[in-house]
Amino acid sequence: MKYMTFNSSCPYAGLANLLEMYSIDTEDHQIALDMGLPYFLRYDRDTKCYQAGASLQSAEWFDLYLKPRGFCYVEKAYEKHQLAQKLEPMSMLGLQVTAQSKHAVIYLERANGSFLFLNNKWKESEEPERLTLTKEELLDRLPNIVVVGSLERCQPERVDIAPYIRESLDTWEYLRTELQEYIANEQTPESLRESMNRLFRPLLLDGLTMMQLAKNDSQTQLLSELQRIYLTALRRNQSITLADTMSPALIDRAIAGMKSAVQDKMRQGF
Repeated sequence: MKYMTFNSSCPYAGLANLLEMYSIDTEDHQIALDMGLPYFLRYDRDTKCYQAGASLQSAEWFDLYLKPRGFCYVEKAYEKHQLAQKLEPMSMLGLQVTAQSKHAVIYLERANGSFLFLNNKWKESEEPERLTLTKEELLDRLPNIVVVGSLERCQPERVDIAPYIRESLDTWEYLRTELQEYIANEQTPESLRESMNRLFRPLLLDGLTMMQLAKNDSQTQLLSELQRIYLTALRRNQSITLADTMSPALIDRAIAGMKSAVQDKMRQGF
């Protein structure tokens, strides 16, 4: 059993668990470091959200780790009412936790009319390592369209990280511009709550987690201070202009630090 070791890493712990079923021993954090996860940032034009760290969790990203090692991640989409007949052992899918969030689990088998899943959880969590759900319970925890992934063996293939690095550098600059505009204008409590995931999470949660994972102590310290300032402002629960307490220069330093980390890693090689 492989456990989560960093924030929101259930899909990466799940990938480690799937690989363990093929007798390959690794951990979520090792996968993340080996594939370069701390250095990627993407803007999703459909959702208008920025994605970093464990938010990047699809075949495209998993294959950066898998293909050089002779595996690929195959995804199939089903309507949830089809899933009971389509699920195969050693498949990973996301169970709905809230309207906005999912938790990755691995389907193991069906027994006595129920579905048994491996729960990709924190080691110290009191959650069970196995989840047993009836068909009705399963359907209640699924979105209308369910993406199911599994591993397949393939010929080892070199992957080119350079396009992802260039994309990330550009996207950090886009985020910097949007953050500066956002903090310069008065925001309502509702807008501030909406901004948490869309604008600030990539830098102050996922970005911070990734810099901790990469052992970038100076950037970790800077992001931790910026996170503290942001959360203090958020707790006031009133309309505020974040630039009054969150220095624009500090935002610039934080984004410059992320871009510098990406560039340093690019020079060092993956």
